[in-house]
Amino acid sequence: MEMIIVVSVVLLTVTVVLVMVFAYLRHMKTQQASPHLDISDLEERVLELVNRFQHISATRINTFEQKIKEMSVLIQHANESYMKLTSVISEAYKAESELLERSRKKEMETLFGKLRSEKVESENVVEYIGSTVSEKREPFSPVPPDAVDLRTSSIEHQILNLSSEGQSAEDIAESLQIGRGEVQLVLELFRRKKK
Repeated sequence: MEMIIVVSVVLLTVTVVLVMVFAYLRHMKTQQASPHLDISDLEERVLELVNRFQHISATRINTFEQKIKEMSVLIQHANESYMKLTSVISEAYKAESELLERSRKKEMETLFGKLRSEKVESENVVEYIGSTVSEKREPFSPVPPDAVDLRTSSIEHQILNLSSEGQSAEDIAESLQIGRGEVQLVLELFRRKKK
């Protein structure tokens, strides 16, 4: 790129010098009618013009070289900034993925903790129901709803009585204000015991 600039400046200078020389020669041709022709004066003027153009060319070449150096420095700074920015972005992505992984682990731990506590609760209900059923050990005989006071009988009897009336597990759970899972558990235990 520097070579192209230097060549273009030199060609421009040579062109201007040639134009000036031809203009001067033309001017001299018109003045040729005059008897005194001073060649030394002509040589001095041509040399002066060539020196001026060389000075202008050298100045422009130096200016272009200085601009090229400045551009190189700016490009180097831009590359360094780009590398730093790329590094910061990759670190940010890494930190974000670590945070997402941690939050997923916490969510999974919380979910497993809830499942464990629900399992323990259901085991406690099974133990409680199993102990009350084993204490009774008498076969179940459906009792007409008029004969049993649902408020004073055990939850298990209330569930079985309402089930024998044809109510669904959801309806029984709603009327007794207990969980649907507990109702289904009691009904399943009763069916197993019956077999």
